[in-house]
Amino acid sequence: MDLLKVLLIAGGCIILGIAGGFAARSVWAGLILAVFVFIGWLLWRAFKFQNGDQKPVEAQEEKKEE
Repeated sequence: MDLLKVLLIAGGCIILGIAGGFAARSVWAGLILAVFVFIGWLLWRAFKFQNGDQKPVEAQEEKKEE
């Protein structure tokens, strides 16, 4: 994963978390929400990266069958 992209997403999560915290009248709740969103995004990226090699294999198998 690109480190700059991860840092940008982390910063965006913190900003949105603080904004959500003001809406919920609790900055701590907003920060906790931002951490959960960032961890969820990071896990989704890791899962996507891990399973990224499966599609080219299927395409190669289809070409061999033809």
